[in-house]
Amino acid sequence: MKKQNKNKIKEGNQAVTAVLYILAAVAALITLYPMYYVLILSLSDPAYAATMRVYLLPKGFNLSAFEVLITDTKMWRAYTNTILYVLPTTVLMIATSTVVAFGLNYKKLIGRKFLTMFLLIPMYFAGGTIPSFLLMVKLGLYDNPLSQIIPACFSIWNIILVKAYFRSIPESLTEAARIDGCNGWQLFRYIYLPNIKSTVNLMFVMIVIGSFLAFDYVKLLTGGGPAHSTEVLGTYAYSFAFSEMKVGKAAAVGLFMSFFGLIASLIYTRMSRKENMD
Repeated sequence: MKKQNKNKIKEGNQAVTAVLYILAAVAALITLYPMYYVLILSLSDPAYAATMRVYLLPKGFNLSAFEVLITDTKMWRAYTNTILYVLPTTVLMIATSTVVAFGLNYKKLIGRKFLTMFLLIPMYFAGGTIPSFLLMVKLGLYDNPLSQIIPACFSIWNIILVKAYFRSIPESLTEAARIDGCNGWQLFRYIYLPNIKSTVNLMFVMIVIGSFLAFDYVKLLTGGGPAHSTEVLGTYAYSFAFSEMKVGKAAAVGLFMSFFGLIASLIYTRMSRKENMD
């Protein structure tokens, strides 16, 4: 008979259960408190919010910070620009990721391994925002709205992710489709895309959330100008927090941005449930 390990944690151990609950509570606090902090800042009197000395409850309850969400025309301009930024970047990101991944998954593609390695190198050793800024300047896109869209419509990580899912599709399925006369486009449309629907849905949510949080390229290349014509919600909140020192209004704009992230997450949850039911 095998000796039982006395040090083995038994199922239903109360001490372990208590530790796990404590760890879960700490993780929840670390995750949720920053969002709660932004909420109480936005509900506090501007004088208290500016000092950042608000911890548990709003001080000097005040809703003036939320007036900017309705009355400020620059806010609506930033909102419109953000939507105009999110739509093309989401569509282009999904299109480039799936098409490039499909090409790299084609075994007869000449130099396929080299191209894959060529994409992996900058993913691990990326130069950051500065090289992208210099590239946009060389292309003559400085102070041009396209400078915000072009860098965000291509993601090596998403390409590698989709390629990995393409490789998980059984070869017997693609071979059967080729025998039936499917060409490359038909394989892509009727075999590959339906099998990575869940991946595309996840990419959609992550890209939308990331696009609503856009800040760095906009700040570097246009600064939200000229005359707020390229202002997005991220740069608008930044100007409130660090240029005008109106922390409460910046927190209100941040909550407004989080609201759209929540909507995207709910859409993804609904799509996942529908897919599981099907």
